[in-house]
Amino acid sequence: MKFYSELRKAVKIRYFEQVDFGKYEKQMQKLLDTFISAKEVNQLTKLVNIFDEEFEKELERVVGDNARADAILSASTAVITDKMESNPAYYEKLSLRIKAIIEEYRDKRLTEEEKLKMAKDIRSELLEEEGVEESLYPESIKNNIQVRAFYDNLESRFAEAMNNVDERILVAEDSGYGNKPQEDLLTQTVLKIGAIFKEASKKPDWKNNRDVRNRIEGEIDDLFWDIEDMYGVKFKDSDELIAKIQSIGISNY
Repeated sequence: MKFYSELRKAVKIRYFEQVDFGKYEKQMQKLLDTFISAKEVNQLTKLVNIFDEEFEKELERVVGDNARADAILSASTAVITDKMESNPAYYEKLSLRIKAIIEEYRDKRLTEEEKLKMAKDIRSELLEEEGVEESLYPESIKNNIQVRAFYDNLESRFAEAMNNVDERILVAEDSGYGNKPQEDLLTQTVLKIGAIFKEASKKPDWKNNRDVRNRIEGEIDDLFWDIEDMYGVKFKDSDELIAKIQSIGISNY
């Protein structure tokens, strides 16, 4: 029985999931009743979130660098899955990195030590989420994690839409966009989107209020129309894009 108990603990920590031993419990109980007596009961290892102070203690119970790496990656994946809707672009990148780590180890391109180090790097990035790579964002949004989420998910779409726009035209319009007009336009747009959600979130139960949701959608749609009219561009799949923005906003405000 000690073997099954330890197996359950190891699986729960390493793969961050509950294991259903239901179909074995009758047989296990019979073995316990027949052969084993106990004076005390010890709590089985519980699932611990990577943000919990107990995570390190639970990790110490896992034997081997590869198993520890799996425990960290599994727990990190659970966090990523839970937060995916708040910033799909950011968390999808982390998810792909985890998959790459697992594949590289499986293909023997990583040692156990290297896999563990890379797993710890993933966890550190999640722990420092609000401060991660702030220098890569424009000054006006680097301290605003909600607006940064819009920025992350609109950056490639803006670059694609503005790709064929002559920068001289944009600068000539004296819009203050400088040498990287599409980037600065993106910054101004995500700030406006953030303001839209910040104002909407003041309404009671705004996430379930259809009128408020429709108003948000209309205001975002107007922003894109203004950009399309001003620069003669077209955002592909704009309805899908607005739906994504709505989902991100609802998750962050």
